[in-house]
Formats: sequence, C-alpha cells, structure tokens
Amino acid sequence: MSVLRFGFGERIITNSVIKDYQYNDLELLNHYFDVQLTDGVVTLSRKLDYDKIYGLGENVKGINKRGCMFTSFNEDDPDITEDRKSLYASHNFLIIACKNTFGVFIDTPKVVDYDLGFSDLDKLVIKTKDGFDLYIIDIESSTPELDIIHEFREMIGKSYIAPFWAFGVAQSRWGYKSKQDLEDVINGFKEKKLPLDMLFCDIDCLEEFEDFTFNNTFYKDGKIDSGFFKGLKEDKIHLIPIVDAAVKVKDGYFLYEELMKEKGYCTDKDGNPYIVGVWPGDSLLPDYLSKSGSEIFGRGYKKYLDLGIDGFWNDMNEPALFYSKKYINEFANHLRNVDYDKFHEMDFYIIRDKVNQIKNNIDDYKSIYHKYDLAYKDNNIVNHYDVHNMYGYKMVEAAHNYFEKYNLENNINKKYLLFSRSSMIGSHRYSGIWTGDNAAYWDHLLLNLKMMPSLNMCGYLYSGADIGGFGHNASEDLLIRWMGLGIFTPLFRNHTCNWVRAKDYHLMQRTNIIRNILSIRYALLPYIYSEYIKAVNNDSLLFTPLSFRFRDDERCAD
Repeated sequence: MSVLRFGFGERIITNSVIKDYQYNDLELLNHYFDVQLTDGVVTLSRKLDYDKIYGLGENVKGINKRGCMFTSFNEDDPDITEDRKSLYASHNFLIIACKNTFGVFIDTPKVVDYDLGFSDLDKLVIKTKDGFDLYIIDIESSTPELDIIHEFREMIGKSYIAPFWAFGVAQSRWGYKSKQDLEDVINGFKEKKLPLDMLFCDIDCLEEFEDFTFNNTFYKDGKIDSGFFKGLKEDKIHLIPIVDAAVKVKDGYFLYEELMKEKGYCTDKDGNPYIVGVWPGDSLLPDYLSKSGSEIFGRGYKKYLDLGIDGFWNDMNEPALFYSKKYINEFANHLRNVDYDKFHEMDFYIIRDKVNQIKNNIDDYKSIYHKYDLAYKDNNIVNHYDVHNMYGYKMVEAAHNYFEKYNLENNINKKYLLFSRSSMIGSHRYSGIWTGDNAAYWDHLLLNLKMMPSLNMCGYLYSGADIGGFGHNASEDLLIRWMGLGIFTPLFRNHTCNWVRAKDYHLMQRTNIIRNILSIRYALLPYIYSEYIKAVNNDSLLFTPLSFRFRDDERCAD
C-alpha cells in the first residue's frame, strides 16, 4: 500500500487532509496519468480500457461515473437533471477501478473539470488551475475499492458524529410561519399517534430572515415564549432552526453590527463590504475564512443554544447570490435602452438571458475577496473564485468551533446536530449534509439511493435526501416508497417547498402505513446507529455498492 503526494504550485491550504505525507517527484505520477501544464492549468489524462470510475460524492448519474462530465463548483440550482455537472457540493475523490485499481484525491477549493470518458469513451481528462496537491492511493488487495476508501478516510479524519436523537423522525416544511403553525404540526402528529423527534423552522419563522432570531409570534409579553420551548422539551421534540449564510444589512441587528465593527465580512477589491441580495434583501457575506468572521458568526449560535436548541441546518452556503447591485443596475440600464417600438422575439430572449445571468453570476464570485491566513505565504487576500468550494465548509467549521467553546464554558459534554447544504471534503469532520433541493420525481428517489455510497466514500455518513422530494407535488405513493429507503439513511427528514402541497405525515390519508414504516425505523434505530458509529470508527461505509463485493458482475456496476 502506498499514498503518493504530488504538489502543483503554491497551494491554498484546505486542511482536508489531516495526515502529513512527503512530496514525490512528478515523474512517479506518469505511471498513473499523462500530465500537462499549460498557462497555469494542469491537465491529467489517462487511457481507459474496461475501467469503472467511482466517487465524486454528491453528483448525478449512477455509481459508476464513466461516460459522464462533472465540474466541482458548488452551485445553488434546484433544477437537478441528469445532465447537471455540478450540485451543491464538491467532493474531489474518485477511484479508477482497472487492472491496477487506485484512488485519486485532488485537494483544492478551485474549480475542477472532469471528463470521464464523455468526449472520448476511452479517455479520462481532469483539468484544474495550478496550486493544489494531488494524492494517489495505490493498494494491492482483493477488495481494492474498500481498502482505498479506508485509507482515504484515515487521511481526511473521522466523520462527524450526530447525536442518537438525530436519527429519529424529522418533519419540516418551508411554509411554517409561526409558533402556532409548529404547534399545529405537533398536535397533528399526536392526534394521528405518529412519533416526532425533530421539527424544523425554515426562514419564515425568523425575524425578517435574520439568522439567530425568531419572529414576533414566538414572543409573549415582549419576551421569548419560554413556555413553548419548555413544552418541546417535555415532548422530547428538538426544534431545528435554519441558519443561512448571508447576514441582513440592518442597523441594530447584532450580527450585522459585529461583522461591520470587526470587518468580518467579504469585500470587493478595495476592501469595502460586497453587498449581495439573498432572502433578507441586501446582505453581507460573512468571511468564514477569516478569524474574525468565523468567530463572530460562531458566537451567533449562543442566541439559540441558550434557549436549549441543540440542532441546526446551514443553508444557502454555496454561497447563493440572488443578485448584486452591479448586475441589477446593468439590467436596468439595458431595459432603459430597449427600443420598444421595434421590439421582437430576440429582444425578449436577450432580456430573459440577462435576468437568468443575475443570479449566482460568476463575475460576482470573481469580485469577492477573503482574508485567509492559509492562502499564500506572502499574502492573505484571496479571490473568492479560488476558494469558492470552501465557503460552506468553513461555515460549519465556525459552528463546530463555537459548540466546543460553549460546552467548555458551560462545563457540559453535548453533541449537536449540524448539517449543511454546501460542502467540500474536510467539512465531513464537523457536520453532515443533505442532498439539497430535490424534487418529487421517481428518478430522484433512485438518485438518492445511488448517491449514498458516493457520499460515504467521501466521509459524509450523516446524510440523506428530503423524503418525498422538496419541490413539485408528491403523490402519497411516492412519499411512502421514499420512506422505505429513508428508514435506512441516517438523516430521515420529510421536507417540502412552500409552493407545493404539504406532505406532512399527519396530513396523509394512509397514516396506518406511514405509522408502520415509522415503527420499523424505530425498531432499526439501535442497529442503524451502531453501524453508523462503527463506520465512523472503522473509516468504512454504511452504504456499500454491490460492485465492490462482486467486482466481476457487470450487473452491479451502476
């Protein structure tokens, strides 16, 4: 067994790998790839015979990724189709199963493009900008895939351990707007004799979409309604509020004030706050890569922790950008210059395309800057585009670090639930993930199944998809079938978008079937949690592809 490390230029340190390895001469890499360096871009290529390609964590397609194209660039886009190249996460670990099977990890927060036999069925091509480390894991074994994964997981550190209660029944909906809405859900579950362990608060429960707040329905006589939280504790229900990445620009809002005071925000090239539009409207992007931004945002969790809240989901942390003032103004100027007397269909398409380009605009990402002490030896200012995939990773690390501090200050030893939409390898040590805004499609149910082993390979054990799909209208048949898969995934959450019909368990007609499925989940919980802890401790998988056990059976490949 050998782990070979190769360096390409001055890298941005990610701390994805926790073990130290000596650098090797690049000539050794020629045994695995043809290597080219042109204009600062490294190209790795390799001829493919009957090779299979596994890995890349959160992505579309089957378990075997051969014949596909992917791009590691965390992307906020709920339209998850088979031709998507990027989802919400970047997991640059893959296994090339061939005569001499080996693993590859590209340790970079930059964009990585993969052509895994798409342009040429018999050729693999990987491209990324200079400034990264490449690891090759080469093991001679009768089960090389499993042994490579074990070695890789040792390289990147132990996976996050969620509390036992986080494996219970979770109900969520973007659409609960008040304390009364939450109480109605709780009472509905009680009336139908359905178990409930976690109840989620989406953005409508916040005060003007401000992190670490509740809206006025959660207050009584000018103070937070402690009786509501006491009742949750008596019912053994954990309230899980959403924590979005962006912070509302608002005088008097504690988090905004602290970030401004300590300059813990992302900036433009001149050092001014880079203002973007997300759910709260004009917002700061906390600089989670900087010490000040990370610590200030981490301290924000105290508002919730002091209420006894011990679970959180981080969202919109690719980061999602709805707009910036720059491109809104450009669009407005374009509209002013349109000759509406001579308007034709091409003008319509130009306007449509300009609207679509406002959201998550690449030029916006390239206009944002961070202070990151691990960026370069002689300069701690780094362009966001070069560290884009680290943003969600550093957000959950900020939370994790504060949880440890909070435990120490309060002399407690408590586990917290934390999972995120955006991720990069390294964040697996601090949180779980869910697979983002899926839809009520049967093929998304299949994608959930096929994605789980790839996520496990990259260290994400506490994971799962929104049961029944987040978007579109789910049939009760689809919900029930999806529950049949969900009872085996660590995160077992029913979550729905606000503009589709509700599919809360207590609102369904076949509650007897749903109750039976939930009872099976409870019966399996000791086994599932035990296997989960074993997978963490042994650096192994919860979900193992059949092709790793039956390597010569082509039926198992996908």
